[in-house]
Formats: sequence, C-alpha cells, structure tokens
Amino acid sequence: MSLEQKIEAILFYKTDALSVDALVKLLGTDKNQIEEALNLLKEALKDRGICLIRKDNEVMLSTAGEASALIEKIGKEELEGELSKASVE
Repeated sequence: MSLEQKIEAILFYKTDALSVDALVKLLGTDKNQIEEALNLLKEALKDRGICLIRKDNEVMLSTAGEASALIEKIGKEELEGELSKASVE
C-alpha cells in the first residue's frame, strides 16, 4: 500500500483534520515524504466526489465543492423526513 493510500485511509477513518506532524508520527516517516504523498493524494482526488482540504498544518477529506448542492439536498431530506418510532417516543 502506498503512503498516499495509507494517508487516505487514516483521514477517512478519523473524519477530523489531522496535523502533518500527526501523520509523520502515525506513519513513521519524515515530513517531506508526507508532503509529497499529500500532493499525490490531492491530485489523485481531483475531479472526484471527495477532495483533500488543507489549512495550515492540518489536512482532512471532504466532499468536493461541486457536490455541495447534492449534499445539501440530502441533508434537508433527512431533516424533513418522518420521525422514527424511537424519535417519537
């Protein structure tokens, strides 16, 4: 498994942003290799339904901006849907 695949799996599992330093520690590699893998992952996710978001020293996976209308629609439908039996109680 490549380093970028490992990073993708970790970010998918964690769901929250992780620092580059945390990825270095988790994967036992140096910061330059993590940076290179992040660049490869970002390019690999281009034109996909998810994307790599980076802010300062933190990275995370997110839905692609182009999918925002769809995601918003699904969210509204879930909120407006019928209450489950447990919710009613």
